[in-house]
Amino acid sequence: PRIVFTKHFSFGGSHYAYTEDLSDSAYSERERSNPDYRMGASLCLLQLDADGTTIVETIYESTEGIVRDPDISYDGQRILFSCRTSNTEDDFHLYEMDIASRAVRQLTDGLSFADYEGVYLPNGDILFNSTRCVQIVDCWWTDVSNLYTCNADGQQIRRTAFDQVHTNYPTVMEDGR
Repeated sequence: PRIVFTKHFSFGGSHYAYTEDLSDSAYSERERSNPDYRMGASLCLLQLDADGTTIVETIYESTEGIVRDPDISYDGQRILFSCRTSNTEDDFHLYEMDIASRAVRQLTDGLSFADYEGVYLPNGDILFNSTRCVQIVDCWWTDVSNLYTCNADGQQIRRTAFDQVHTNYPTVMEDGR
């Protein structure tokens, strides 16, 4: 009866536009490919009542940033998401919201790379994509993303994949892999 989702404007660019144009990027794909690109996004909760009533509530909003990639913890108490709070002063990082209190805390940080597409793991750690590997794809000026893990508090970041190009959309299978 409840669904968490994000609302935002078009990311624009190629299908990897969300990692392009990092805060220190020399190549600005986003602005060149989509002049309508805008900041501003929100994390929303959709509730479907038994009588068919639909209620949408904004539970987090960033007027100067982008919110994306929500994932619900196994106990249903927290929401993991990625957020970029500024187009020039920040890059995507992992955040976590306590659903009951709506308190938000930032888990990862740092300029010049993006952390996004985070998912909770059964052992309490987090698996996510990041451009921390600091490389570009062979055929374009697009920052490569690979898989990383971190503890529940965002510490002990470890690279788990070493792909030449992107690894996308990490998913936990029913058996915990």
